[in-house]
Amino acid sequence: HASDPSNVVITEKPAALLSSNTLVNESSLLGKVPSLGNWRASLSYPTSDAAPILNIQSDLGGSSNVTLPSTSAADIAYIGFDMEFRSPTELWICGGDRNSNVTLKGYQLGAGSPPGSASLIQSIAIPDGAARSPHMIRLKSGALVCSWYEQGTRNFKFSYLGPTATTWITTGPILMTTGFDSGSEPATNTALVQHPATGDVWLFIKID
Repeated sequence: HASDPSNVVITEKPAALLSSNTLVNESSLLGKVPSLGNWRASLSYPTSDAAPILNIQSDLGGSSNVTLPSTSAADIAYIGFDMEFRSPTELWICGGDRNSNVTLKGYQLGAGSPPGSASLIQSIAIPDGAARSPHMIRLKSGALVCSWYEQGTRNFKFSYLGPTATTWITTGPILMTTGFDSGSEPATNTALVQHPATGDVWLFIKID
């Protein structure tokens, strides 16, 4: 199956990087840059307790750095993170906190070209305690899908937000058995992809 690499190359960033003063966004570093229309986004953070900084680039020229309110890097990026636009003015982040619980945060982007501000529109905590490798894609319909797995198991969970919905629907755990040796668990490398012809959503898992 061939697909656009920008929709495929996704991986988790080690939590240890949160203790450094590094300004690296895992998505852009690995080739997946969330984009919609003229906007392309990346996320960075100076320290784990600092508010993340959203960098928005315009294909028409110009860029902006927006501090995301009501959160810290440790709230959304401790176990890795991913993000996608649902519309040109709405961005969602799927990540996790220090307790390995899943966090979904939605932001309304303000006026400007590119936008120069952001406000929190919704914050959802999904208790888990063992979540790893959260990833998100935007479907052709405009809906968002986020996935993660539970460390120490072969269980995967998924959350879905419709194109105009205000409520995330979470399902799972779903036990993955094919391709695993007895006692093994998934590696931290996973990828969600929508098939361009059928619209089916595929989860790819890389085993250590």
